[in-house]
Amino acid sequence: MKPNRISFRSRRLQILTAAGLAMALVIFASINRWGRAGTNDVPAEMFPDDLADRLKEEIEQGRKRIQRNPTAGSFGSLGELCVANKLLRQAEWCFRKASLLAPDDPKWIYQLAVMAEKVNLVEAIALYDKVLSLDRSVEAVHYRRGLALARVGSLEEAEQSLQAAAELSQQHPLVLKSLAQLRIMQGDSEGARALIRQAVSDSRAGLDILDEAKRLLMRQSPHDLTSASSLPEAGSARPPVTSPLPEPWLEGVIRHLPQTAEIVAQASEFSSQQQYGAALEMYERLVRIEDRNSRIRTAHATVLMDAGNVQQALEEMEKVCKEFPHDPLAFSRRGAIEFRLGNVPAAIISFEEAVRLKPDFVDAHRALLLIFQLQKLTDRVDAEFRTLLALVPADQELQEQYAMFQRDRSQQPN
Repeated sequence: MKPNRISFRSRRLQILTAAGLAMALVIFASINRWGRAGTNDVPAEMFPDDLADRLKEEIEQGRKRIQRNPTAGSFGSLGELCVANKLLRQAEWCFRKASLLAPDDPKWIYQLAVMAEKVNLVEAIALYDKVLSLDRSVEAVHYRRGLALARVGSLEEAEQSLQAAAELSQQHPLVLKSLAQLRIMQGDSEGARALIRQAVSDSRAGLDILDEAKRLLMRQSPHDLTSASSLPEAGSARPPVTSPLPEPWLEGVIRHLPQTAEIVAQASEFSSQQQYGAALEMYERLVRIEDRNSRIRTAHATVLMDAGNVQQALEEMEKVCKEFPHDPLAFSRRGAIEFRLGNVPAAIISFEEAVRLKPDFVDAHRALLLIFQLQKLTDRVDAEFRTLLALVPADQELQEQYAMFQRDRSQQPN
């Protein structure tokens, strides 16, 4: 290994270690402040006063369970509730209590490792190592550890960890994609191409993997157009996003997450009442929970547009269309925002992409019909009328509109 690379990694590890020390001091202060209470108590002052009533009630129930039965499970369950509601310092306090009470249970150590990833990769890797010393059977541990090792520059160890994840997960496409990216970092372009092709050939791979494969191949061979074009086409049978690896030790957190349908319904109600601030707060909460859900982010952009933040809404939809290039609703909503801003040529392009992705997308065809009517593009108006009548032949109002259009057209001078 080159001396300058060793120096760079050493400095990087020193910086990460310093960040870890700072985090440890914060955690120590929290534990010192809150940890004076007995083992079977969780101080009420740990929690903010402005929490929702329902969450306050759930936290109080968790505290009472701990008072009755101060086990690792009861502390850990309260920690999972805290994670799901972004009370991270409180969650960490609970998980550390749980791991002290059950030092041989990898679940609570794993929870701490996942949380540490956000602020201190060195600590996260150490915690993953401890988890693996207790249980090596969960592929997600090897996968997360491999990604963390790659980020601190330990590429050989990262590859070993990702290879273990690949073996346990039956060559999961997400793991193969990460291995391909690692091979590129190691200068092995040929190995990277072989892995990414193997990933997209797996039926579990979603459109996100296919898009990543095309970008990777074009980046590695920009002048070889056949390399990317030889990949399979984006078929409708593929899911938009590849399902993640199983996370058995995070199921408790997932159970505590607010139900998406409930939040969407509440946000929609706020929006219909023009309470846009409240609606935006709900959608922003959802986006944090499900940042890979294009429909939630599209709904968020729609509320931004309705609230008058049209340019911000467009910026959001530009990102959504880039990240989810196979979602027709995203392009249709982008077209609506562009039309609101007066950029009619861009709106046409967006709506046309929407109907290309979904030829029976009635709302997008109706939007194109309206735009072509405003622009007096007679031939295109006629084509859209015919398409819509083929899609919704029972629409009496549409039939009458088309008959009127034909009558007016026949009366125009040649």
